[in-house]
Amino acid sequence: MWFISTADIPNDPATAGKLPEKLQDLSALKIAAGAGKSLDLASFMRETETDGLVIMHRGAIVFEHYANGMTARSPHILMSVSKSML
Repeated sequence: MWFISTADIPNDPATAGKLPEKLQDLSALKIAAGAGKSLDLASFMRETETDGLVIMHRGAIVFEHYANGMTARSPHILMSVSKSML
């Protein structure tokens, strides 16, 4: 069994702004999966067991999806992803 230390990192609601949304239908998006195979976005997220995905373009959210019981407010361990976000 693995134990991972975690810590909540709260934001300050008084200074956190809401991101603009320009949602788009990305269902036709194809993602290369190797060996000449491509997957649509829904299949890619299923096969990679993606819990949540937010895609931003030019400062606006264009796609947002949560799965496996996650929501926009669910805490989730980030590990190395946090370096990419910063």
